[in-house]
Amino acid sequence: MKKIIVIAIAAFIASVSVNAQTVQDAVRYSTLSYVGSTARSTGMAGAFGALGGDFLSLATNPAGIAVYRSGELSFTPSVFTANTSSEFLNNKTVESASKFNIGNIGLVIPFEAGENAQKYGFKMFNFGIGINRTGNYRRNIYGKGYNGDNSITTGWVDYLNSVNPNIRFDEEGNPIIYGLDSYSTRLAWNTNLIFTYNDPSSNLTHLLSDMYGGQVNQSVRLNTSGSSNEYDMTFGFNWNDIIYFGTTMGIPYLYYNERYVLTETDATEYGHDYFNKMSYSTELKTSGTGINLKFGAIIKPVQFLRIGVAYHTPSWYDLKDSYIAVMDADLDLNGNRNFKSYHDDAELYYKYKLKTPARYMASLGLVIGQYGMIGAEYQYVDYTTAKFSSKEDIYADDVFEITNSDIVNSLKATSTFRFGTEWAIGIFRIRGGYSFGTSPYLATDDLNDQTETFSLGAGLRFEKFLLDFGYARTKEYGYFYPYTVAYPSPNVKSVYKYDQMQLTLGFRF
Repeated sequence: MKKIIVIAIAAFIASVSVNAQTVQDAVRYSTLSYVGSTARSTGMAGAFGALGGDFLSLATNPAGIAVYRSGELSFTPSVFTANTSSEFLNNKTVESASKFNIGNIGLVIPFEAGENAQKYGFKMFNFGIGINRTGNYRRNIYGKGYNGDNSITTGWVDYLNSVNPNIRFDEEGNPIIYGLDSYSTRLAWNTNLIFTYNDPSSNLTHLLSDMYGGQVNQSVRLNTSGSSNEYDMTFGFNWNDIIYFGTTMGIPYLYYNERYVLTETDATEYGHDYFNKMSYSTELKTSGTGINLKFGAIIKPVQFLRIGVAYHTPSWYDLKDSYIAVMDADLDLNGNRNFKSYHDDAELYYKYKLKTPARYMASLGLVIGQYGMIGAEYQYVDYTTAKFSSKEDIYADDVFEITNSDIVNSLKATSTFRFGTEWAIGIFRIRGGYSFGTSPYLATDDLNDQTETFSLGAGLRFEKFLLDFGYARTKEYGYFYPYTVAYPSPNVKSVYKYDQMQLTLGFRF
């Protein structure tokens, strides 16, 4: 039997792209990691809130800048490796990805208080500026297996039939179909993966796909890349070596790239009537910048104890999306082989806004003379307060309200705990740390999207130079749904293991 191979390509169109923002997008861009900035902070799992004296402080508790007694210029190259173990349709796979990046570039300039200020107890006024990395989006997910229940077209057919209970035809005999989406269902229609079917029992015309009931071999791949970073400008002061206060203006910026490919092949013994193979791939690119403020204080009631608190305002982002979808279909139709290409429009962009949740932090620090220190930190973030809004079309805000309602109904507040310690042996430093964060998702099992980090570090301290090494292994659990159907959707259950290795070079003046 001859085959017809059809290809359709569609670009993301602004008029419908507002549907692309999801709860997962809100979580992704609202989640920050403080393991990945400096090697010292990585070695202590980011537990520097009450201790200060590290450039990470500018991004967590700005009061930490007031602890500095000398100027410092720091630079942190880093290697990030992600290993993903996945299970999909009872098959297990392993994928990996790695990337070289810059964890931080920072400058702290201290100013000793003048005579007049010293009369009022002020000792130091410090200023810092630089970049901290706050997130890494690189990961590869792959799954494959036999699906005897459904296809990606199943959900599309069910939706279109709910919108079109009985297909009507125009004067030229062309079907009138409502609800076709330019980058999914319209592609399936143009490639003949979805077609009209007249039900003889009811004499109604519906939509159908040849693999509606599954019986296909599926493979799915999701590769993501990009990162979030932040420009930080911080001012802080030291009052009588008892109260340290700081404030940061942050300018976060992010880039995210997501490539998704799902393939299905005929897995029936004698073959589907028409279907042989199909693939559906999409690519999403998101970029943007924002602004936020941070306020922090450290109180040292006695020499060995430090108590820290910090508040981060929401980040107000201006974001831009681009999206493109491609669908290929290999079918047996009419005994003829044809090649067709469908283009909706050139790739367009859609701009929108995102307000992330505020952050609240409390921390304790113990300083054991010149021998070492111990830090503990707690962070609270209410993900239900994340909110999307339109930047260009006020009428689109009504559509965003659907996503915002989903955010409120499917997310919750999270708690993150960080613990770290550093000990000195002459010029040598050894470090260790642990952190644990709960899931932002309301409907979850014990593992879904929780994070756990173990870290180690070492360093050397000289009068004008410092060298630090940090290593962290972060473990995260999560689910990925390649598509949704009315009944339980197939999912990829994954365990992510991230290895972060950093080297900080610092110069004091």
